[in-house]
Amino acid sequence: MRRTGSLLPALSTALLSLGAVVLAVVPAAADSSESSGRISVVWVGNDISYPQCTTSGWNGEEYTSLGGTQVPRNARFGVVGVNGGTAAKANPCLPAQMRWANGLPGLTNQPRLQFYVNTANPGAVLTEYDVVTWPSGTSPVNPYNDVPGVPQRCTDEEGAGINDLACSWEYGRGRAEWAAALVDDAGDIAGVGTDVGDTMVWLDVETGNTWQSGVEGQARNAATLEGMTAY
Repeated sequence: MRRTGSLLPALSTALLSLGAVVLAVVPAAADSSESSGRISVVWVGNDISYPQCTTSGWNGEEYTSLGGTQVPRNARFGVVGVNGGTAAKANPCLPAQMRWANGLPGLTNQPRLQFYVNTANPGAVLTEYDVVTWPSGTSPVNPYNDVPGVPQRCTDEEGAGINDLACSWEYGRGRAEWAAALVDDAGDIAGVGTDVGDTMVWLDVETGNTWQSGVEGQARNAATLEGMTAY
């Protein structure tokens, strides 16, 4: 597989619970009954990721085994988790789950194979967590560079990471690039020719992941998500 487009052509940011059902919500048909104007919920898709790599604990009537992973039987489209729970880990069942989703019927407005990517910003705990994925410097396209178009360092003279807007943006861009590479490699293994630039990619923003606090910290968090969408 080759990446020919942006990782996130249409950004959707959401809190997704692993194994959850993705809903399509449509207005109910108008009538003269008391139910007029109510909302009908149609269950059409599932997200799936590394927890489904095991075959234990699943209802056999709703799930079936495929290449060592558990997949829903009746989904119309699948949102496959690229990561293994954090922005620095890979989903070991990504090829099998991509193959499953690629075989679904899809919907007019929902691609059959979609992805979601874990997000985080560990800039405030680089030393504490021994983070090795923080960038060493920024790229010329980084909108937060002190001088537009001129890269700057993301480590100080002692090698410690610099926690600012520019480096947070670069971290997000790097995580997106890594996620796209995971999809490329998994697609080659699975024989699935889907390009992440041609489908829907969700950013999985979970409060349980590593984020920064305070007004300035939240601005750096936002910069990380901006960097991911810019890749």
